[in-house]
This record gives sequence, C-alpha cells and structure tokens, in this order.
Amino acid sequence: FTDVPVSKSSYSSIRKILAAGVTIGYNDGKFRPDESLKRNQFSAFLARAMSDQFRLVVNTCGYDPDTRTNPDLQTVNCLLTRSALTADFPIPPEIVKAVAIVENGAWKQFDANGDPVITEDGGIGLMQVTNTAGYDVNRLKYDLTYNISVGVDILIKNFKRTDLPTVAEKKPEELESWYFAVMAYN
Repeated sequence: FTDVPVSKSSYSSIRKILAAGVTIGYNDGKFRPDESLKRNQFSAFLARAMSDQFRLVVNTCGYDPDTRTNPDLQTVNCLLTRSALTADFPIPPEIVKAVAIVENGAWKQFDANGDPVITEDGGIGLMQVTNTAGYDVNRLKYDLTYNISVGVDILIKNFKRTDLPTVAEKKPEELESWYFAVMAYN
C-alpha cells in the first residue's frame, strides 16, 4: 500500500491480515491505517477472520499479478522464497534470490511505465529469462510469479545436468552444490 511504509509500526500486522484474507485495502491502492473503521468494515473484518466461508481470496504473498506493478521488496522476497520452497525439487531460496539480484539488479519485473523489463540480450523480467523455448513468452513478460517459477525451473534443470562439473557430493540442500547450475544460468 502506498500509505503503509515498511517503517510504520502497523506494517507487519497489516501484512498478516492481508495474508489471512481479512482485507485487501481500498481500490485506490491505499490502506488508510490512520482512519477509524466504520461499523460495516469492522463487521466484514470480523466475519472474514472468524470464518473461511467469508475469507477473501489471497494472492501469493499478497501480490495481485493483474496490477502489472512491481511489489515491494518484502513481497518479492516472499514470492522468490515461496517459489523455491514449493518447487518439485529442493532448491534453497537463497540461490533463487541471488540469481534474481545478479540477473536483474533491482528485483523488478516492470519498468516505470508498467512494461516488462527486457534487456538488450533479451532477458525477460525479474529472473531475466533468455532461453524461452518451451515457455509462454507473454506470461514471462507479464506474470511475475510465472517468471520466477521459470527461473527456478531453469536452475533445477541446470542442477540436474550431467555435462556440468559438480562440487563435492552435489547435494541440493547445500548452497555450494548449486555453483555450476548458477554459473550456467543464462
């Protein structure tokens, strides 16, 4: 929310009620944490908190992909972590985050105009995917969570490659085992 900076004391609590499906804030992208709640707002919050039947649909990490805007860094961190932890093959979230920061530099999927970040070498979005064979290019451009999942998929495929050298016993839970998979990314 534009009116809830990370430094605000209520930031963490607001993120928790978003993740629980209790509220989504206002349509203008604000939360208005300093305004008093109206009776109908409180009733809706209470009903959603008490019953799954009334809970709102929660996007991954509170991110709505239809906005075509870059989420804050905490949300990107959550999306990267979640993608790593839910992959079919164990990949440390630190590996995914490191690749994202090195490839992209700013953890951005979109530029200031809402257009996808595409670099001179053809790298698309946050994970700077250049090898698009077998992937939906439009989704790589406009769907941040898909872009991240493709980056994770590429890293896992690289880890499983038999033509790359290995480090020690090549255990996926050990960071150093990912060295050559990361080096082969893009």
